[in-house]
Amino acid sequence: GLALSSRNVRLNPREREKAPLIYRILTTAPSRREALRKLAEAGFRVEYLDQFEDRLLVAAHLGSVRLIDNVSLDQSLMVDSLRERPKILITSGPTREPIDRVRQLTNGSSGKTGAELAKVFVHLGYNVYFVHAQGSEQPNFQSENLKLFDYTDFESLNECLKTHLKNESFFAIIHAAAVSDFSVDAIEGAELRGGKLSSGATTTLHLKPRFKILSLLQSYSKNPDLKVIGFKLTADADINTIESALLKVNEEAHPLAIVHNDLREINSDSHKGQIFSHGQLQANFNTKGEMAWEIYKILEGITL
Repeated sequence: GLALSSRNVRLNPREREKAPLIYRILTTAPSRREALRKLAEAGFRVEYLDQFEDRLLVAAHLGSVRLIDNVSLDQSLMVDSLRERPKILITSGPTREPIDRVRQLTNGSSGKTGAELAKVFVHLGYNVYFVHAQGSEQPNFQSENLKLFDYTDFESLNECLKTHLKNESFFAIIHAAAVSDFSVDAIEGAELRGGKLSSGATTTLHLKPRFKILSLLQSYSKNPDLKVIGFKLTADADINTIESALLKVNEEAHPLAIVHNDLREINSDSHKGQIFSHGQLQANFNTKGEMAWEIYKILEGITL
């Protein structure tokens, strides 16, 4: 158990007292959701809590230290609850709006954030439907609790979401896809030859605005209590610009929460941002893993 773990030397005295709580919670909590709630309330950030063969495995962060523990299933009261997996839908990656057969309007989204969210939520006990852009990042594991669906452009993403939300009951949707605000309406100044615009002429593209898919997710949903998490990315924005952008999303879509990032705070070493709910700051995060855990707490109504 963690009480004797060599990793405890990296914990401060207060954290060292908390570490054995993991084992105690794993053996006394009546369900996975209750175990996760108790771990959150005790100050842990859980990376995974899942069954592997005849063991219940957990990885949790306490301060800067990652702790792992396990118990046999016959020591745990939550065995029956492990089969209960709420459905969650996660969108990821960029839409690509065609200009011709070889050119597209798109953005720089890689899909890495969505893939990380999918991994975390599978390991926290959800049945994840992962709707991703073709060619974007996907989770690097397979699971019977992870289903993959792809899309290309705005229309195919919208139809995919409408179909799934209408026909199945989801607990929540995390809409992390980078959706285009525009599509091509008309092209002037170049001929279309063999499905490709000629490159020798000045060309004018007329763009038409698209509606906000985020604002329609509730209306698509079979579950009237669907919990919606939206995302808002800004670029080198000041606080007034950020507040205005978040207010607009709230007024248009009324999501449970909005995850905000600014491009200047995203790089290969960190992924900083904030989560707002009903206009109020709920959490700050420095990594995708921290972001996923804070989203989990908001979805499950865990307030500390």
